[in-house]
Amino acid sequence: MLAILIFIIGLALGSFLSVVFTRLEIEGVGSKKPRKRSKKVAQEIMFGRSRCDYCKKQVAWYDNIPLISYLLLRGKCRNCGKPISEYHPVLELTSGLMLLASFLFFGLTWQFAVAGLFGLFMLLIFAYDLRHQIIPNVVVVPAIVLALVVLLYQFVLFSDNSSMQLTLWSADPESYLLGGGIIGLFFLVLSAISGGRWLGGGDIKLGALIGLILGWPYALVAIILSYLIGTFYAVVLLASRRADMKSSIAFGPAMVAGYFIAVFYGDVIVHWYQGLVL
Repeated sequence: MLAILIFIIGLALGSFLSVVFTRLEIEGVGSKKPRKRSKKVAQEIMFGRSRCDYCKKQVAWYDNIPLISYLLLRGKCRNCGKPISEYHPVLELTSGLMLLASFLFFGLTWQFAVAGLFGLFMLLIFAYDLRHQIIPNVVVVPAIVLALVVLLYQFVLFSDNSSMQLTLWSADPESYLLGGGIIGLFFLVLSAISGGRWLGGGDIKLGALIGLILGWPYALVAIILSYLIGTFYAVVLLASRRADMKSSIAFGPAMVAGYFIAVFYGDVIVHWYQGLVL
C-alpha cells in the first residue's frame, strides 16, 4: 500500500513537472526571443493555475488528474479539442515510476527523499533539453544550490550519523565535492577547446550537478554511460537519416539517463569494474 501511495504521489509531482515544462515553453526559455523575466512571471511558472496551451482556459480539477484525465479526454482539451502535449502523461508516468524505484531501492529514508527530489529535476531537464536542446538555468542552478545545501547539512550536522545520511552513496561529503569539481571542470575544458560546439553551458552545470549528487567514482560511471548512450542515439539517428554529421544533438538526455543508471546500479558497475582490473 505504501508503494502504491508513493507511486500516486509521484504521478502528482509529475503533473506539476509537466505544468512547469509547459510554462517554461510559454515564457520562451531557451528560444531566440524569450519573454522578459520578472518576479511575477517566475511566480506564474511555479504557482499559476493550469491552462490549455491553445485556448488558455483554466483546466478544471477533474481534467487535471494525472494520467487518468489524459486517457479519458483522449489526449485533447475538453474546451477547444486541441491535442494535449504528450509530455504531460510521459512526465507523470516517469515521475511515478522514478519515485517508486527510489523507494524500493532506498526504503523510507532520507536518501529516498533526496533521490526523489533530484530525480524530478533530472526528468524535467531530460524533457526540456530533448525538445529544445537547452538546459534552463532556472532549473539546473537551483538544483546545484540544493545539492550544496544537502552536502553542507550532511557535513555539519550528521557526518557521523548513518541513520540521518542524506547523500546517496558515501557519507563523506568531500567525495561529492570532488565529483562535482572534476566533472564540471572536465566539461568546462571540453567546451573551451571546442568553442562551445561540443558542450554548452547547461551541459557543464548539469555535469557538475551529477557529480555533486553521486560523488566520486559514481559520477564518473554516469558520465561514461552518458557518452555510450549518446553515441548509440547519434548512430541510430544517422542510420535512420533523421540527422547528419552537421546536426546538433542534445547531450543532456544522455547525461540524465547515465545519472539514473548510476543511482541504482552504480555500486554494481563499480564493483564489476574493480573485479576486472583486480
